Amino acid sequence: TEENPFSAGDRGEKHQHVQMGTGTFDPFTSIAFAQSFALWQLSFYGQASLPLYESSKGFKAGLLTLLNTKLSYRLKKKTLVHASLSWLRQGAEEWDGQIQQDGIYGRQEVLLGIGSTISFGGPQYILMAQVPVWRELFQGVNTERGEIISPLSLTLGLQGRL
Repeated sequence: TEENPFSAGDRGEKHQHVQMGTGTFDPFTSIAFAQSFALWQLSFYGQASLPLYESSKGFKAGLLTLLNTKLSYRLKKKTLVHASLSWLRQGAEEWDGQIQQDGIYGRQEVLLGIGSTISFGGPQYILMAQVPVWRELFQGVNTERGEIISPLSLTLGLQGRL
């Protein structure tokens, strides 16, 4: 985690707003359900991450919530194709116990996805692509309006048994 970039900016120092991790233990919970119907499968997934405290550098991530539903079709014995719909909500981050007035207070977005899962007799290989179809940024009154650009999200996965 970097030092507080808002304090550095107030002092006129060069600073970075990109974080590589939170520097804290942020517990999360998830739930999943799937039901198959012949060659089709419908699944639901939910996840929430709840940061409990701020890091040694004063950073506390915002609450993160994800809901996903996926419809899958079995093309062949070991090949599935997927279509998904996801909703993501990310709460405001805090620095030194405060939500900065010129920062992003959080965001929520809806994403559509397509993908495939294939197995060659061992683990399953997963490829999913998602695009945002709606996004809302929660911003402060003094924030210069802008936008987040993320045209495509790719997920590569490997799933198997230990």
